[in-house]
Amino acid sequence: MAWTKAKSAVVAGVIVLLAAGTTTVTVNHIRGQAADEAWRIRPFDSRILERMSPQVKILPAKASQSGGYGMANDKRMGTCVDAETIMRMAYEFWSPTRTIVTSELPKNRYDFVASLPSGNAAALRQEIKNQFGLTAKTLTVETNVLLLKVKIPNALGLHPSKTRNGESQGSGPNFFKCKNETVSGLAGFVENVLGVPVLDKTRLKQHYDLNLKWSRNDPQHDSLKQTLLDQLGLELGPGRESIEMLVVEKAE
Repeated sequence: MAWTKAKSAVVAGVIVLLAAGTTTVTVNHIRGQAADEAWRIRPFDSRILERMSPQVKILPAKASQSGGYGMANDKRMGTCVDAETIMRMAYEFWSPTRTIVTSELPKNRYDFVASLPSGNAAALRQEIKNQFGLTAKTLTVETNVLLLKVKIPNALGLHPSKTRNGESQGSGPNFFKCKNETVSGLAGFVENVLGVPVLDKTRLKQHYDLNLKWSRNDPQHDSLKQTLLDQLGLELGPGRESIEMLVVEKAE
């Protein structure tokens, strides 16, 4: 889900070092092979990705309906996704809200895969450059944000989680339900809904079980904001901060 990807944006600064010459040779070699295309399915299945033969490809989407995307260790793939999604997978930057596009992106949808033994991020970046003529970099940019703060301490809706075996999440147009989630994870979900960077300023470090519902007819997101305050005691306020953004631009 989008919000789970956004909360992982801290990995955006990680760079996988792979010699440019080696990348080109490897990708070109794989292009010449009759690679298996069983991966071009919906939805994303990490088991298929793990078993996939080594290849790096970006192809016109085989299906016309919305697909999915994901990672398994260093490998990554997606079906019927837009070019911006492929950019974020290649640069390991998961937040659409924190992505700035300065050059026109292709309008089509694509299937993509990078399943080399290692160095898949760098190889996928090279393939993007070859096919789309695009590259990207991370920059610190001062911009308008929303600050998530504690307004009412010890609100009844903040239930410390008793779950210790990972997370369980669900979200939709008017609900957010999860177990063993951090407030920073909640902030990532809210950020994607509102389309504005949301920074967690609560200093709440525990994991919580959350079950939020708000009005489906909420174009201005007032009902969501009120639900955060009423159930969790958390308030969103305007601010201006320097944050890391992914800047997509034309390759030189």
